Amino acid sequence: MTEQFAQHIVNNLLQPKENDVISIAGEIYNLSQNPLVELPLIEEIALNIRKKKAFPFLEISTENLKHRFFSEMPKEIFAHSPTFYNQWIDTISAFIEIGWKNISGEFSGENNLYFKQMQSLSEKIWQKIFEQNKKVIFLNFPTNELAEHLQIDYETLYQIYLAAVLTDHFKLKLKISEIHELLTKHSKFFLRSETDILNFSIKHDKLKTFSGKLFEQQPLIVLPTGFVEIPLIRSRLNGTFYAERAYYRNSSFANIKINFEDGFVRFISVKEESEQSETLKNAVLNSKDECFLVTGCNENISDYTGYFLYDRCIAENNSVVFYDNNFERIIFSKKNSKIVINE
Repeated sequence: MTEQFAQHIVNNLLQPKENDVISIAGEIYNLSQNPLVELPLIEEIALNIRKKKAFPFLEISTENLKHRFFSEMPKEIFAHSPTFYNQWIDTISAFIEIGWKNISGEFSGENNLYFKQMQSLSEKIWQKIFEQNKKVIFLNFPTNELAEHLQIDYETLYQIYLAAVLTDHFKLKLKISEIHELLTKHSKFFLRSETDILNFSIKHDKLKTFSGKLFEQQPLIVLPTGFVEIPLIRSRLNGTFYAERAYYRNSSFANIKINFEDGFVRFISVKEESEQSETLKNAVLNSKDECFLVTGCNENISDYTGYFLYDRCIAENNSVVFYDNNFERIIFSKKNSKIVINE
């Protein structure tokens, strides 16, 4: 399965040209029970790149080294201009990031000043990559640590991930195109399920679709994929939404009821009250005006994992997304709900 996965990444998503230099960034999790979990995939991707007469460039870091960077380096190191990296970026044709932590800062567990400075340094590097329009693929590959945090068996999580990535992308693109066409022709909708109706209106100028970029010239790919991001007009949110799952910071919640009137949250209840659920409720009550509806289209994934970057792709799973005062996402999700025209 690893070989099939690597071939899919290289042949369908990366599509390297002869003499391209491809950076493959992975990590040895030497603080984990399975420290080499990424290496088989790194090897297969590198071999498949070389078969295309391109050149893989391996960047292997270690989990322990990152911890030591945070704890032992003088802070002036993080303010130093990344001159070498800027020159190095010029020589690389495309970038592959294997792990999930670089796009999942809420699970990082590192909240000290050094980590924030390191993040700032990384942002400058990524900014240069995107300015040069280099293709970047975040594989978002799961590890035992992620499985433990989500309280899910690793093999189960891995199989869900594989199924989501190895989907029929052509079929997925057609499904997304259908939804996109519906959304562009109308402005008023409601989200309907067996238990609730939520009325909403959309902002057409900021509508986004994500189908893996197989047929588009967009350089950034985040896997798994297959969803539509719909910007909402907050003041036109009316009705009740019974979410099966909610996601905020490090926590996942079950069975949440939230009611809106002209965009204001009139009430929110959580089945299992706790200190974390109070934090969730306060964040929603004080959330910013910006909000989205994310609707999943990937029929190869049907089970919740507790990790939103996977769960947002579940077919007919709709998620209402808000932002707290620190621009962290607050997410409410429900499967088997449908978008219906309300005009």
